[in-house]
Amino acid sequence: RNIILTEVWKATQYWLGMGKPVTLDLDDAYHMLRHSNPAHEFWNNRQEGQQQTPLEQLRAIMPLLDCFTSPSQLLLEDWLGVAQRTYWWPNWAVGKRYENLKKEPHEGCIIGWGGSSSHWDTFWFTPVLEALKRVCDLRPQVRVRICGFDRRIYDMVPLPEGRKEHVPYVPPDRWPANIAQFDIGIAPLAEEYDQRRSWLKGIEYMLARVPWIGTEGWPYKELARWGTLVPNDLDAWVGALIDHIDHPRDPMPGYLAGLDRTLERRAPELAQALQRIINLKKTRTQQVQLRGAIYV
Repeated sequence: RNIILTEVWKATQYWLGMGKPVTLDLDDAYHMLRHSNPAHEFWNNRQEGQQQTPLEQLRAIMPLLDCFTSPSQLLLEDWLGVAQRTYWWPNWAVGKRYENLKKEPHEGCIIGWGGSSSHWDTFWFTPVLEALKRVCDLRPQVRVRICGFDRRIYDMVPLPEGRKEHVPYVPPDRWPANIAQFDIGIAPLAEEYDQRRSWLKGIEYMLARVPWIGTEGWPYKELARWGTLVPNDLDAWVGALIDHIDHPRDPMPGYLAGLDRTLERRAPELAQALQRIINLKKTRTQQVQLRGAIYV
C-alpha cells in the first residue's frame, strides 16, 4: 500500500525522470481481493483528491518501472504483460529471531496458526475449521491456538472456550517465540488468492522446529519434504492432523533446511540480485509523461 502514498508517487516520478532504476515489490494479490478482505475497500475505491483507484494507479505505474519483484512466481506471471521486467524475490526468514527458542511445558497438544486479517477467506473457503472440530472430538488432549489481532478467525473456530485459545498480535521479533509453543502448525490455502502467497509460513514453522501441515499448491511445494501437504479435502486434513498427533514428527530435518532459507544465509545472493537491479538500463528513449510532468 505504501507505493500509493502521494509522497512516494512524487519520489517515483523524480527518480524515473533522473534516469534511475526504480523497482516495485508486491507480496499480495491485490487484484484478486474479495470484499471480505479488509484491504479491498482501499484498493478498489478512489481516495480523496485522486482520479484513479489505488489498483488503477498501480497498473498505470507498473509499465514505467524498471523491475517488478515478488516472492510469488504466480504474481510475477499475473503482471508479466504489464511490468517491463520481473524478478523472483523469495521471502527469506530472519534467522537470528529463531535462535534460542524455548517451548514452555504444557499438557496436551496445541495445533497453532497465526496471521493477518487477510486470511479470513482462507478459513472460510477450506475444510480446516471442520477438520479442527473433528480432531478435537476424536482427541480430547488437543486444543487450537489462533494468533493475531483479528479475532474473527478465532471466533470462526467451532470449539468452546478451553478447547481454543487466542493470542494477540505481537511484533515480528517476538513472533517466533509464539510459534515455538505449537506442537503442530497449520498452513491452509484457499482459492487463487492464497496460491499467490509466499512460502514464509512453512519456513517459520521449520525454523521454530514445529511439524506442520499445509495445503497443496505453489507456495509450499518446494518445502513438501519437510512438511505434510494435503488437498483441501476434509478427510485429508483430519487424517493428516490425527497422524501427526499420534505419530509426532522429528522437526530437525526441517529446522536444518530452514536455516538455509534465512536472510543471513542468502545475503550474498541477495546482494548480487540487488546489484543486477541497480545496473538495469532503461531501454526506452522516448519521453515519458507522468501525471502532468514530462521527464526525458
